[in-house]
Amino acid sequence: PTFTLSYTATDSVGNWLSWQPLDQATSHVQVPVTLTFELVPHWLPWSEGPATVRILGTLHGPGGKPLADAPAWLRLRANERFVGYVHDLGGNSGEFETGVIDFAWTFIPAQLISEPGSLPLCLEFDVGLFAPQKVTRILELTSAVYLPLVFKGSGP
Repeated sequence: PTFTLSYTATDSVGNWLSWQPLDQATSHVQVPVTLTFELVPHWLPWSEGPATVRILGTLHGPGGKPLADAPAWLRLRANERFVGYVHDLGGNSGEFETGVIDFAWTFIPAQLISEPGSLPLCLEFDVGLFAPQKVTRILELTSAVYLPLVFKGSGP
């Protein structure tokens, strides 16, 4: 007799792992995920001082649910250079939830790009059995604009 064995295991939040034989080899199917994010604001002045941009988005598994109760690690790259990690953990008033990205990233633009221009920011997710994701957004670093100050009034 000949038989074929395959299985799919699903956890309590809907993540799944599938295994099946393929011509004397095995196949592991990765759990699909969806990673999204935006930059707020999407432009900042280029400078040698600190600047802050908010990274807002989501990391969800099947059915639009968070991957787990514990936050996941997302690699942050600026101009293809690793600059740190971000969690999929966000919330208000001390109540946090996984699957929501809300991170204020402070950096020095001149350390990442030598002059005003476009700075690609990429979030990468690649953990275990989940399907890897890589999403890039562009942060525009503009020339600083200095407005003249004119004081009107009577002098001493």
